[in-house]
Amino acid sequence: MRRLANLGLVELEPSRGYRVKELGVEEIVEIFNAREAVEGECTRLACLGATPEFLSQVKVLKARLERVDIQREPERGVVVGKEMHDLIVQTAKNRYLEEFYQKLSNLAALTRNMSKKSSQIEMISKDFHLRILDALLEKNAEEGERLMREHLRFTCKALLNTFLRVGVSL
Repeated sequence: MRRLANLGLVELEPSRGYRVKELGVEEIVEIFNAREAVEGECTRLACLGATPEFLSQVKVLKARLERVDIQREPERGVVVGKEMHDLIVQTAKNRYLEEFYQKLSNLAALTRNMSKKSSQIEMISKDFHLRILDALLEKNAEEGERLMREHLRFTCKALLNTFLRVGVSL
């Protein structure tokens, strides 16, 4: 439980025990701002360092994602999307960015549970993911980075507006 608390996923309440952490608006925005910086840069680096093996994995992910029916199985879209994000970070080959990503990914797990409940958010995420995958296949570092940042900015805004009913402009 201490490890989960160190990851920011649970909180210790004195005399009550541990509970799953609830994220506030400010914290969600901060997580997505950090993800945008880390994952945007990782996408740029992945494009620049793309190997034939990486490009083959991108093609496989793209084909899998194209077959996902988000209306019926939004959670499948979330799983394939997470695989894409993970692959990009691994391919960036920057241990510090990867370390930051792992911590952010643990916190983002709480937001992924929200997004998979909205097929509308997941449909737009699928479109972003496909466009990011295309940029990776084209080794277009600037476009890949731009799309990743735009994708995360949209997702943050959509989550806050949909689930917390706050008007957010980022």
